[in-house]
Amino acid sequence: HRWNITKTGVYDGTQISHEIFEVGNIYTISFFVRKTAGTLLNIGGHISGFSQKRLSIDGRETDALYGNGVSIADDTAIHYIVLTAIYNGGTDNNAFYIQPNRGIATSVTYDLWNIKVERGEKATDFTPAWEEYYTSVQTNAQIEATASQIRLSVDGLTDRLNKDYYTKS
Repeated sequence: HRWNITKTGVYDGTQISHEIFEVGNIYTISFFVRKTAGTLLNIGGHISGFSQKRLSIDGRETDALYGNGVSIADDTAIHYIVLTAIYNGGTDNNAFYIQPNRGIATSVTYDLWNIKVERGEKATDFTPAWEEYYTSVQTNAQIEATASQIRLSVDGLTDRLNKDYYTKS
């Protein structure tokens, strides 16, 4: 899914609930972001329930801390963010946040999509939801079954026509 969001407050953003994380596990959170209007100065987020291990922006690793907000180009290019962190829990607000212009009262409108949370230290390619996959597999099976039924009907009709032709000849 793709969201178009306008951020106006200092700490506005998107929250991923702490309920999906288990204490002591390593997670990789990845997403795409693209500015559509306003000024984009940084990307970051509240992550006090996590210990950052690695952060990359557009395939380049950085030592910057995601929680502080990391400088990002103020352009309309698509940016790919990947953060690997250990979930520690133990704070009042353990959620993971995506906050363009974190800590800055500068408005920005942006597209956010393909948010993916994975257990482990590696981001994988985006995969469709199981509902989308199931629907696709089910549709393909129905098409194949229908094609088989048509072939059987045509074969049966051909056999009958051949029998009728040879019987009358």
